[in-house]
Amino acid sequence: MPRKVAITPQVSQAKSPIGRRKIQKQDQWAGFAQVNIGDHERTAWYDWHTRLEDRLLVYLQEELATGLKLSLVWDGANDCFIASFTGRPDFDGETEWTACLSARAAELTLSLSLLLYKHLELTGGDWSEWLINGVKTKRSFG
Repeated sequence: MPRKVAITPQVSQAKSPIGRRKIQKQDQWAGFAQVNIGDHERTAWYDWHTRLEDRLLVYLQEELATGLKLSLVWDGANDCFIASFTGRPDFDGETEWTACLSARAAELTLSLSLLLYKHLELTGGDWSEWLINGVKTKRSFG
């Protein structure tokens, strides 16, 4: 019986907008982006959320297509969902570092909405101004 021939995939050198924020082996861990939404900002977020509601999955899909990793977990100690993006928090995809941005809320959809709000509206997709390392906060919203 003949052996199967291993096919080596051809890697394109062209830069693609798809997967541009994907974590690379050489990336340095830059920590967590701490983007908090205070009580005074909840109204602005909620207005954004109500306008976005039917497009939530479309925006989420677009960000995942850029290579960001999405995690979603239930935090039983704080009775909330935590949604997070991990990946390259920059526009050009060339900076060799990666970080994590998260949001928490009592409902799954709200945690995803908060995450997108922080990522799209508050940071514009570039988390570099909000990076912290080693600081932990305990919150049930934001």
